[in-house]
Order: sequence, then C-alpha cells, then structure tokens
Amino acid sequence: MIRYITIIAFWFLLLFGFTACEEGTFEPELFGSISGLVRDADTNEPIIGASVTTNPPTNAIVTNDEGRFLLSEIETGTYSITVRKTGYLNASVSVSVRDGQTAEAIMFLQPKDETKAAGKPVNPQPQHQSRDNPVMLTLSWSVEDAADSVTFDVYFYESSSADEKKIASGITDSSVAVEDLKYSMSYFWQVVAVTKNGDKTHGPIWSFTTRDMPSHPIIFTSRYESNYEIFSTDSVASEKLRLTRNHSRDWSPRFDNRRERIAYVSDRTGQHQIYIMNRDGSNERRVTNLPVAGYHNNGIGISWAPDDGHLIYAHYERLYSINPDGSNLQLIATAPEGRHFREVEYSPDGSRIVALAMASSINTSEIYSMNADGSEMTKIYGDRPGIIESPTFSVNGRHVMFTYDISDHPDPAGRQLSANIHIVSVDGADTVRVSQNKPDGTNDTRPRFSPDGSRIIFENAPNDGSRARDIWIMNADGTNRQRLLVNGEMPDWR
Repeated sequence: MIRYITIIAFWFLLLFGFTACEEGTFEPELFGSISGLVRDADTNEPIIGASVTTNPPTNAIVTNDEGRFLLSEIETGTYSITVRKTGYLNASVSVSVRDGQTAEAIMFLQPKDETKAAGKPVNPQPQHQSRDNPVMLTLSWSVEDAADSVTFDVYFYESSSADEKKIASGITDSSVAVEDLKYSMSYFWQVVAVTKNGDKTHGPIWSFTTRDMPSHPIIFTSRYESNYEIFSTDSVASEKLRLTRNHSRDWSPRFDNRRERIAYVSDRTGQHQIYIMNRDGSNERRVTNLPVAGYHNNGIGISWAPDDGHLIYAHYERLYSINPDGSNLQLIATAPEGRHFREVEYSPDGSRIVALAMASSINTSEIYSMNADGSEMTKIYGDRPGIIESPTFSVNGRHVMFTYDISDHPDPAGRQLSANIHIVSVDGADTVRVSQNKPDGTNDTRPRFSPDGSRIIFENAPNDGSRARDIWIMNADGTNRQRLLVNGEMPDWR
C-alpha cells in the first residue's frame, strides 16, 4: 500500500512539474561588465591590491599590477563601487551596467593625511558623494586657516575616463562653473590651494553624481558653431540637451517607437549616411553604405518601422529598407518615371508607406501611398504649381499631413513664399489647410503630430532667409500657435 501511494505521488509531482514549466513565464537574464582603473590622487600612479566591492554585491576582487579590475558577467543595473586600500581614504562611484556592454569606472584614492594642513580646501558644494545633481552647476569650497594671497587650481575627472582636466588655474575665487556634464555620471574633483610662495596644499578628492537623463519627448536639429547638431527637449522647452558632437551636419533625427534610439543623417563621410545612437547620444554607429540621396534630397526623409526592426529611406528613384545594424538592405519600391523618392514614412500600423516623389524641378512633386511591400502605389496629392513637402501620417493612420506653398509663384531656385500645413485623407478625397494666423512673409514647414495627435510641432521662418528657423507648436486644428524655441528645425515628437 505504501508503495502504491508513493508511485501516485511521484506521477502527481511529475505532472505538476510539467504543468508549472508550461505555464511559467521567465524573463531573460541580461548581463554586462564593469572595467575599472584605480589611481593615486596625488601621483596619478596605479594602485595595486586595492579591494573592490559592489552594492548590490557581486564579486570581491583586488586591483592588479596595473591598478585595474574587471567584474564580468554581472546582471544589468546600477551598482555602487567602493574601493579600499590601507593608507588611503575610501572612494565610491556609481555606474550603470547595460546588456552586452562594459561600463568604465576610473577612481582616484586620496592618501590619508592626519595632520591639519594650513589652507586646506573644505566644505565642497555639491556635497561629497551627493547624487541627483544638475548637468550645469558651480563647484565651490572654503579654506580652513587660509594663508594670505592664496590662489586655487581645480582638477576635474569623469569616472569613465582616466583623463585629468585642469579646469581652473591660479584663480582667487573659491568657485568655478562646470557645464555640459553627462547625465547619470559620477565626477571627481580636487582643489589645490597655492600660497604666494608656491607652497601647495592638496584638498581631498570629492565626488558627485549627476541626475538621470530626462526622458525628453522632442528631438530637433539646431545650428551650433557653424555645424548642425541634434538636441532634445521637453514639451515646454524648459531645458535643452545636446546629443551629437561632430564637426559635420547631423540632422533629420527620428525617434524609434519606444523612444530608446534615434536615427539621423550625417554628412561626416562626405555623403549623407544614416546613423543610430541611444537617446542620450551615446553608442553612435553607422547604418548605411548606400547614402540617402536623390533630387533635392540632402539627407532628409528616414522612417522607423513600427516594430523598430528596420528603417526605410530613399536612394534616388529607389526606396530601401535596412536593419539598424546595417544588414539586409532590401528594395521596396521604385518611383514613377522621372521621379526620385525623398521623404518617406510608415503608417502607425505598418501596413502603408507614404512617400514624396520629386522631379528634377523642385516645384514638381506628388505624394504617393503604397502598401508596405511597395505594391498598389497610388497618388493622393499633386499636380500643383508650388512646392509640396514632408508627408506624415496622422496618429490613426487615416490622414496625411504635409506642407504646400500656396503662393502660386513657383521659384526655380526653390524659395517658398507662403508654405502652409495641410491635411488630406489617405484616399486623397478631402484636403484641409491647417495653418492659421501664420505671420505674413513666413513659411510653416516640416510638421509632425504629437504622440496623441492633439497637437502639431513644426518650423516657421521668414521666406527671405533673414533669420534661422524656429520651432512652434499648435493644436491639430491650427489654433493656439506658440513658439516653442528659437533656432531649431526638423523636429520629431514621440
């Protein structure tokens, strides 16, 4: 009898185990690494045999004979790293580990000094090891037992770099401003007090961490130091974050649908190629070898697929798709005879593509709609004397927004006199002009819908080119026009 019960229990447990396996849901484990370097704050020499621990805990290790350490195959997340060494003050830094990537941590240990040196810098602001600091701030300090005519040198370190930067030399003020810092980054800084006789007193190594990067919903291009760079901002433009730093024209940015990556076009190779970066501007990589090109196409017009699995773009009369890693270049469609594709976009559900097809004359163009595979190409707007530009789907996919110069005075050089925003149904049956109260002598161009479709973001600029473009927003019916920011163009709102 006992044996019979045991057999039943065995089969019950076996059946329960299979059922649990079938019904259970397991999240994939993601792993990355941390590579670090520990140096003496005074001599900049590597520190051997320093103890390295983390919170949350991983492995307890020590630095090698080059002052380096490596924590490999640890789960993704944010870690606080603490380094200890006899004869030194402890130091900590915070790093974020991402899947498949190696985070860098450069740390400096301050030798212990039990004596109270005259003129020693104290009372740092921001406070030592403070968190959630802005990316533009002022470093300040005071001095205990200050000597007469003391001046200060200030050194600044980024935790992901071993480079030491001297950001102030021989200053008399006990403060210095720093800006353009990175989000979610730990920084170290040190003040050296110098007397008129040249005697130096090194202050301790202080650290602070900047706040997490805000999830800005708007990206745009702006002129910056004779180039074009890409920026992000919030919906009221209370702050701007510069994302690209290249001596080239970086523009036409487009968020992916999860707002995690940005695709954009750059001419840094001499051609307009597509690049991708993370939303904070990190991890830039080139996607295309076949450039974005065609009639009056200086690198504008790229679109993510709704599942973010690939991008589409125009190369002369051909429309291509390509994976974000540069693989699987596929021909989707060929433009009508005598036309090149320029601006393109997927519908929100991915079933359709809208594309602008242009002739060699910039005043001759049409808007076409087609299936996602390029079939059933249908003209929905065209046969007009002025410039047509920037077709984009509405949030529900039933309409297409675009701009059209209504002045009826086409300029062979492409100058527009009165570009207005219009919306047309996808079958081309009904067209409505949206631009209202547009200042005379200006153009409304490159419109995009807000994520919920209730508002429109767009450019406005004088038609004589007397000043740079500005970015505006308005309701979807054209009411309540407001300037969002000065010197901005090619906006995207996701």
